[in-house]
Amino acid sequence: MKITTEKQETAVTTISKAEKRFNEAKKEIEALANNVSEIEIVDDSSLAIGTKISIDLNQTLTRVEKLRKELKEPSIVEGKAIDALAKTLSSSGTIAIASAKSKILAYNKKAQDEKLAELALLQADVEEQEDQFCDVEPETIKKIEVAQAALISSAPTNVRKIWDYELVDIKQVPMAWLTINEKAMSDYIKENKGTMIEGHFNGVRFFQKESVVLR
Repeated sequence: MKITTEKQETAVTTISKAEKRFNEAKKEIEALANNVSEIEIVDDSSLAIGTKISIDLNQTLTRVEKLRKELKEPSIVEGKAIDALAKTLSSSGTIAIASAKSKILAYNKKAQDEKLAELALLQADVEEQEDQFCDVEPETIKKIEVAQAALISSAPTNVRKIWDYELVDIKQVPMAWLTINEKAMSDYIKENKGTMIEGHFNGVRFFQKESVVLR
């Protein structure tokens, strides 16, 4: 309980410091954002002013982002360490559970197959007696009833069927089920931006758009 309290106090202190430092930036951002909304860029002079305001606002936002990362870093490092420890435990446990489930399913199938085989033999015996135009022995009928009851009662109660999937032919997959890999696209552009030309490639249109550089 003491540890939890100490952690809570530390978190409250960190958040308090963050709020104080963020509030300082908030006032600056609000003022600059207000200036951006009010300015009309109609000539070189207003262009210079608008650019300066945008640069100042961008720098402030960069500081806020840097501060955010700085304040979160200790908890992130701690969180990753905790995740690593938990993963070590859960990994071996997950493997063991998968193994246990596999053994349970294998046993259940074997038990069911044995009972089905026994029932099939009895039914074959009945069919043989019927083919010979003989009355089916009451003892055989009784055995079949017992075997059927045993088959029903032996059905596992801790097993259920769940739906899963596997990819067979991606060409037949509906477009609604597909998503583009944004990271792969960004990486491709970074690696080839020096030689790229506008146009279509592999079903994707690559093009350039203007973006203001604030510096």
